[in-house]
This record gives sequence, C-alpha cells and structure tokens, in this order.
Amino acid sequence: MAVPPNAKRVPPEEVPSIIIGDLRIDVVHWARDEGFDQNGGVLRAVDTASGATAWTLKVYGVQYDTQLESDVQDVFITALRKPWLRNHLLVSDERGRNWRIDLATRAVTPE
Repeated sequence: MAVPPNAKRVPPEEVPSIIIGDLRIDVVHWARDEGFDQNGGVLRAVDTASGATAWTLKVYGVQYDTQLESDVQDVFITALRKPWLRNHLLVSDERGRNWRIDLATRAVTPE
C-alpha cells in the first residue's frame, strides 16, 4: 500500500478485491494519484482474462473544507460485497454509508 507523504491520519485498511463475472473489482484508495479530485470512493474494474482496466468509477464524492487538511477529510471504502442481485456490487465506506452498483450500467444507488 502506498502511503502519501506527510499523512496526518492512519492509512486505510486494504480492501480485498472481489471477482464478479469476468471482472476483478479493486478499491483505489489513492485516487488523486490517478487523476481524480479526491482520495477514496473510487473503484477499478479489471478484466480477469487480459488484466486490462475495463473502467474506473467514482462511487461517491468527498466534500473538502479548504480550511482543514485534506488528508484528514478523505473518506475511504471499507468493504466490497456481492449482493443477491446478479451483476451488482455493494460498497461500504468509513462513515457507514452503503451503495449498490449495477456493474452493467455503472449506476450507483445509495442503500
């Protein structure tokens, strides 16, 4: 796990990847390193056959207060689960919020 320099908080726990169909879903904790406007809340789907990135998805936004250090405001994903719905994924974050993602459309629905 990459730890950002001068971090003011404990780094997030690693979240095990999950396989659904032909995709391996990974959590991208340090999304700013990959061009996103926030850390946390981002998933990467990787084709299991080729190893190529199929897509990335920002599941939720993080509102940053410019008066506070940004790293203490990051909100990270804590769990990925397969629900009973086929081709869906459940995501939980540090604040106890949950989302359901339709992997075919990448539509995100709060739970």
